[in-house]
Amino acid sequence: MTITSIEIQKKEFKKSFRGYNPLEVRAFLESLAKEFSILHLQIKSLNEQLIENEVQLRDFNMIEKTLQQTMLNAHQISEKTLENARIESKNILDSADERRNLILDEAYFEIKKTKEEVVRLQSKRDALVSRLKILLSSELELITQIEKDYDEKIDSSLGTGKSDFPIDDVVNKLK
Repeated sequence: MTITSIEIQKKEFKKSFRGYNPLEVRAFLESLAKEFSILHLQIKSLNEQLIENEVQLRDFNMIEKTLQQTMLNAHQISEKTLENARIESKNILDSADERRNLILDEAYFEIKKTKEEVVRLQSKRDALVSRLKILLSSELELITQIEKDYDEKIDSSLGTGKSDFPIDDVVNKLK
């Protein structure tokens, strides 16, 4: 049961012969009623303030929860972004390695092909030099033989006075 300050002020006590001084009781009750009224107003004010604080607390809790969720989302996004950056950088490096290997393979292939071409050309040159040596050697032998034959014919014709030089034989030998 709650007592209000008005109930305290209106409270009447029975009078007795040897009871308390009614003026003192009345003054005490009025003082008590005033204090009770002040305390009641303070309680009402504190309850209103409590309600406001609870609303603020609920709002702050919602803001805190939203901030925590935002921070969690930001962290997850940053982790995801970081992971994507790692994957992308790995892909870029892998791609660069593949291109480097492809370029090196092509370069090695070109070097091998060039070396083979050099060897082939050296072989052709050597064969050509060899053939030229053989040809020149045989031509030199032919010229030497022609000179010898010519000298013999001259010597023999000088002795007889005939000039029987077989020019057709020389042309045939040059062919």
